Amino acid sequence: MANQRHSPTAQVSTYCYQCVAGPDLLKIDIEDGVAMQVRPNFDAADIHPAGGRVCVKAYGLIHKTYNPNRILTPMKRTNPKKGRNEDPGFVPVSWDEALDAIAEKLNAARDRGLCDGSGFPRVAASFGGGGTPTAYMGTFPAFLAAWGPVDMSFGSGQGVKC
Repeated sequence: MANQRHSPTAQVSTYCYQCVAGPDLLKIDIEDGVAMQVRPNFDAADIHPAGGRVCVKAYGLIHKTYNPNRILTPMKRTNPKKGRNEDPGFVPVSWDEALDAIAEKLNAARDRGLCDGSGFPRVAASFGGGGTPTAYMGTFPAFLAAWGPVDMSFGSGQGVKC
């Protein structure tokens, strides 16, 4: 049987910002509301440093989007014990419960004073780091910056995007 190729119902121009080397300009083939394929955007060849070509990471965006193991709701740890052989016992919670828990902890830190006796912020957050500036990591780092002093100086790995 010959390999039949169907034309996409739609082709959407968008971009990938999976790393600080982006954005990569690309096109997504969509069939029946589902992203089917990532393509280079050669329409942007004259203005794009890579001539409209797409980095290999962008081709994985569809797999990330439709991964059956992708976490789609906030999760709460139910087991306070930590360790390699401990099951954290994560359970799904509502956004209201998750945001209330964060607000409670931030309010408690504010009530005690934004900085400890040594002058260090009481709140610390790690978003991975690895050379990716927190400004590229969405609205949560921006929220924390507006909230008050937060230590974002530590982290590991390549970042939240890889």
